[in-house]
Formats: sequence, C-alpha cells, structure tokens
Amino acid sequence: WVPAVFGRAGSLPGDWRVAVPAGFVVAVLAWRLGSPVFVLAALLAQPVRVLNPLWKELVGRPRPGPDDVTIHEVVAGWGFPSGHASTAALMFGLLAVLAATRLSGWRRVTVVAPALAAVAVTGASRVVLGAHWPSDVIGGWLAGGALALLLPAGVALVMRAGGRVCGNR
Repeated sequence: WVPAVFGRAGSLPGDWRVAVPAGFVVAVLAWRLGSPVFVLAALLAQPVRVLNPLWKELVGRPRPGPDDVTIHEVVAGWGFPSGHASTAALMFGLLAVLAATRLSGWRRVTVVAPALAAVAVTGASRVVLGAHWPSDVIGGWLAGGALALLLPAGVALVMRAGGRVCGNR
C-alpha cells in the first residue's frame, strides 16, 4: 500500500487539477514581483501543455506492462514522455525560474527547493506506480524544463521587440 499511496500523492503536482491553478499562482506571484514576462509565460504555459499528447502519438512508446513491473495505476495510452513529469517540470519549473531570478536569500530557497522537489517527487511517483519507465519521466522532465526556460525567454524577446515579430512593424 505504501507505493500506491506515495505514487498517487506524488503524482498530484503533475495532475492538471493542480498544475492549472499552480500556473495561475505563478502568474499572480509574477505580477506581484513586477515581472510581466513571467505573467505571460505562466498563462501561455497552459495551452502549451497540449503538446504532450502530440509527442506521445509521434513517439508511440508503450507503457510498462504487468509482465515488466508491478502496476499500481493502470493508465491507457502511450508512455513517452510522461505527461505528469512534463507538466510538473513546466509549471513548477516556471515557479523555480521566477523565484531564482526575482527573489534572493532565504525567500529564493523557500520557493525553489519545494518547486524542484515537487518535480522530482512527481517523476518518481510515476515510476513507482508502474505508469512509466524512468526514461519516460526523464523525457517529460526535459520537455517541461526546456519549456519552463524557453517560454519566459521567448516572451521577453517579443516584449523587447515591442510586439514586432516575423518582420511586422
């Protein structure tokens, strides 16, 4: 029962029912910290999450089966990359990057450490539950983490260009 309880509780940060409100918390925190770049990045992260099912279809990698591991959570569909891991890495990664760039001292640590822990626990829980291979989780972390870094950078570039993109003036 321990793996099942740890796995289900650990999966929560990557669940959309937690990730969507977390994104709005990041947007509000960014607003309060005076960072319009992160406000927009956090709001844009919500629709970007729909890329995961597309990546799963492109890769078409099966999840672990009962002959491979003990399954505590039966999940249908393809396994790579882990949607929970990528969602947690994206939303809590944005929070960590925001805190790392806008906070200092103990405030930075008290936000960054739990955010990164949530990402790590989410990934570990998906493997413990038997829902994913470790490589599915690593792929999700890489995809979500990359987006957590690229979204604010892209928003900042567009904002610096005064909204002029693709040669428009």
